[in-house]
Amino acid sequence: MTDQLDDVAEVLHRPLYRNDQYENPWDTWSWPWVSLAGFQAGFKFFLGFGDESKVPKKAKELDKTLPVLKPELTQFESSPTSGVRHMWIGHASSLVQFDGLTFLTDPIFSDRCSMVQFLGPKRYRPPPCTIDELPKIDCVFISHNHYDHLDYNSVVSLNKRFGNSLKWYVPQGMKPWMNARGCQNVVELSWWEEHEHSPESGFKMVATPCQHWSKRTATDTNKVVKENGGPPKLM
Repeated sequence: MTDQLDDVAEVLHRPLYRNDQYENPWDTWSWPWVSLAGFQAGFKFFLGFGDESKVPKKAKELDKTLPVLKPELTQFESSPTSGVRHMWIGHASSLVQFDGLTFLTDPIFSDRCSMVQFLGPKRYRPPPCTIDELPKIDCVFISHNHYDHLDYNSVVSLNKRFGNSLKWYVPQGMKPWMNARGCQNVVELSWWEEHEHSPESGFKMVATPCQHWSKRTATDTNKVVKENGGPPKLM
């Protein structure tokens, strides 16, 4: 019985890599665009014609229903030693501070989540601040490589501002992409792998499994692990 449990634990501990790509090991997974209707919906959404969110199109209406609140950025100049401070930037992008640590999740500051800025899904609202207005960032967590979570312009701009003092935590398989954009302080993590952020911080970063998929070009489907990550104190 113990051996069987060990075998199960080993399977669940590591991502499934088969046929030169990562696969979701759970029976509950299904591809979102396997049907013709699903593919058409995704294609229309990318072109900007498939928006069924019912979000108002006019800026004046959005200012009333979804206003962008300008944060008191002076409050973020240093991370609190107790409690948690959070600023939602939009979608999966957040600035989080606690116990002296300041980090970003999936930073997207561009106008579009796309390989080009003249085509593709456009954000409804601008971010509440710019990259230049951010406080000193200790690290960035990237969950996967979809364009609405990994933004070329934001990565390049953050690296330009903070350089090697900024540590990037990315899924297994993404480090070459980050290095090619000038980011050198990059830590790759697979499922359940841990990394000590720094001896003095007391933080250990842990990557946890996520049921999703990854793709950035026509030929790199599921070449990167999908995961959630963060300090254990957040989990």
